[in-house]
Amino acid sequence: MVSQTHAVIFGPDLPRHLRRFVAALHRLFPDTVVLLHPGERGSHPFGPVRTSRPPHAMLSTVRPALVLAHCSTMAIDAAAAGHWVASIDFPVGGNALAHGVADSPLRVADAAEAFSLYLRLAEDGAFRLRAAARQQEWLDATFARDGGGLADLLRRVCPP
Repeated sequence: MVSQTHAVIFGPDLPRHLRRFVAALHRLFPDTVVLLHPGERGSHPFGPVRTSRPPHAMLSTVRPALVLAHCSTMAIDAAAAGHWVASIDFPVGGNALAHGVADSPLRVADAAEAFSLYLRLAEDGAFRLRAAARQQEWLDATFARDGGGLADLLRRVCPP
């Protein structure tokens, strides 16, 4: 689970949504780990849930993990490293172009859906193959040189 309590662009409600999601996920899956952003220093709002500060060693492991994120470039990094990525659809604002780049094709609305997705990825080989193809298409589009993806987002955010 990627934390983004530092990301003010998504409005003041994102930290509350993150806390609730993490608490619910932790009840379903006690091994939940929250990956903190470098901007999140000091204490965190996730109570007893295990956290990781960057660099996140678990993203360097060979065994794929399911990484949950809300419009995060860390999700792109995790997918590129071979992990499953699912975007969390929180009811908050943000930049539509950024969402178009950073949101993965696998989506969840709540912790129960995230846990169900985790189980399905573990148990359903045909689903894993389809999900892997969709995730690779997303990564290919994200890093496309001929328009779209991250290149377009950066050009708009940081014009030459």
